[in-house]
Amino acid sequence: MDLQPLHVLIVEDSENSTILMLRALRQGGYETFYRRVQTEKNMRAALDDGTWDLILSDHDMPRFSATKALAVFQESGLEIPFLIVSGAIGEEIAIAAMKAGAYDFIMKKKLAHLVPAVQRELREAENRRERRKAEEALRRREQEFKALVENAPDIVARFDRTMCCLYVNPAIEQETGIDRHFFLQRSLDELQLDSQALKLWQQAITQVFLGGEEQTIYFDFSLPGEKKKYHARIVPEFDPGSKVETVLSITRNITEVKRIEAELQQELEKTRRLHLRSLPQLPPSCPGTILAAHYRPAAQLKGDFYNIIQKKGRLFFYLADVKGQGLDGVTANYFVRNQLEKSLETLRAGDFCFTPEKMLEELLEQFERENPDTAGLLSIVLGVLDPQAGVLQYSLHGFCSPQLLTVDCTAVDRQCLQREQRPGEGTGPGQFF
Repeated sequence: MDLQPLHVLIVEDSENSTILMLRALRQGGYETFYRRVQTEKNMRAALDDGTWDLILSDHDMPRFSATKALAVFQESGLEIPFLIVSGAIGEEIAIAAMKAGAYDFIMKKKLAHLVPAVQRELREAENRRERRKAEEALRRREQEFKALVENAPDIVARFDRTMCCLYVNPAIEQETGIDRHFFLQRSLDELQLDSQALKLWQQAITQVFLGGEEQTIYFDFSLPGEKKKYHARIVPEFDPGSKVETVLSITRNITEVKRIEAELQQELEKTRRLHLRSLPQLPPSCPGTILAAHYRPAAQLKGDFYNIIQKKGRLFFYLADVKGQGLDGVTANYFVRNQLEKSLETLRAGDFCFTPEKMLEELLEQFERENPDTAGLLSIVLGVLDPQAGVLQYSLHGFCSPQLLTVDCTAVDRQCLQREQRPGEGTGPGQFF
């Protein structure tokens, strides 16, 4: 039989009684490591020197007693079983000893009861230690929670199933100007929310209690002369049985965020309108050439742009893509258009000295000089169509294609183009047909 080690401090003046107790413990499955003491001094020394699982004490000894031994044990602060094992003790004395803190009482003539009592008290001692650890861990978590939420800028509140506010942190005073104690032990109906916000809170809290899953709401809170906007996360708090016991809400003031979002949206709309005004509103007049275009506005302006310029019988165009990283598409659009128009001003009516390749090189060099931090972020196709010669030339930067291509437009089946053309499909500026 495998014996379980057990460290026992025995307060006993009789060696024979000690042997009998050790024998009973061994027969019950314990390998006992023990020390026997008979005086208060020796007991204090033993408690200081050793780590004990159990104390067994006789009641009445010539120089010591179970009552005094119990007092010494309690002074030590140890939380281990203290059992009285005595040959003769009255019922009143036994009851008094139990009230004083003894865990159990066993008669020496009934040592068969010793091992069950030891086993029971050891289990209870272990359970008490586990509960104490859990309580200590809970206490630390509560302290950490309190330290965190008491200083948090967000409003943190706890509600029970009746939607009564059990806790709210000081942040609510900063947000509302109302003492936080006003909110405690009040239901949602009493917390001065408007009807729409009240409905949102009630629905969200009910859903968390029913489903055990986090909910998110957005609501307004009105004060005299001011309306604030808030975002709230409502999360479940579970009891040991995994049932939602309370809910915790974390509410953040997003008034300033929403104001900035609205301003950005306004600026984006201004940018979009500015961008659209730079696009051609009517198709260029290009006799002998069929032009078809389809334009569909993007959901967001992300920096892609194009333009068509008609100069001295030719059609010049560019199509570009801005790769982001701080490069503004509208600004780049104006730069490309202005540079192209400056170059085209030097063309004479009968010349065809414009080459997209050369023009693109000059444009990119100028762009890098003016925008050193965003050099290399512009991908562009730059081309010219000469309808009389039936030649289309274009050059590319940032795309995986040959640097310069020439297309013979006279080989294009114009009737085929006319059949594939779908008038009216496009919307907005740039819709030619």
